[in-house]
Amino acid sequence: MGKFKDAVIPVMDKYAEEVKEIRKVYDDAINKTNRHSGYTQQYKLDVISELKQELTSTLRLLDEKYNNKLQEIIQTEKPSIVGDPKEKPADYQVQISNALKFIEMAGKNLSDDQAYEILKPFKGDHETMAIFKNAIVGVAGSLENRFENTFKDTNNYMKMMDQLKDVEGNAGKILNGFDNSYQGRLKVHLFKDSVDSIDQISESMNGEEE
Repeated sequence: MGKFKDAVIPVMDKYAEEVKEIRKVYDDAINKTNRHSGYTQQYKLDVISELKQELTSTLRLLDEKYNNKLQEIIQTEKPSIVGDPKEKPADYQVQISNALKFIEMAGKNLSDDQAYEILKPFKGDHETMAIFKNAIVGVAGSLENRFENTFKDTNNYMKMMDQLKDVEGNAGKILNGFDNSYQGRLKVHLFKDSVDSIDQISESMNGEEE
């Protein structure tokens, strides 16, 4: 388990256990009320209604607590996932301009190996590499099954950033103690998958850059 997953998944698992325990307490109380032979039917209905209201309030507070916790964790871990900005030399913009000229001159004949060598100074600067990727599309056409070596890290980075954006967007609402539907469980499963994927890509890229 990677660092990001280590921080996120145990919180989600603890939440699920607490929901299970809370529901059991209230289910037992409701069942006990229903079985009580000394209560009138109306009294049972009133007690069960109160218990259900208490359960709703309890789960709402629990959802808020753990969703906020997930948001805090993600914001704390995000800098280490994204990584520190690459230090740029004074003539960085000149290097970018020169690389773009080489790409333009090569045109449709540009190969993956050539592009890799031209763009080697920008390895790790994924925002700039994304600009070069668009430039190559403009002069060389479709990148399908081409330039895989040149843009492997950039493609992985962009995939990771898309997943991180989704995780950030869902962190404040992913845990819902009221939703035990298939769709609800699927959302949680996909959220965990994204966390795992972010971890794997981040560790892979950081390993390559070390």
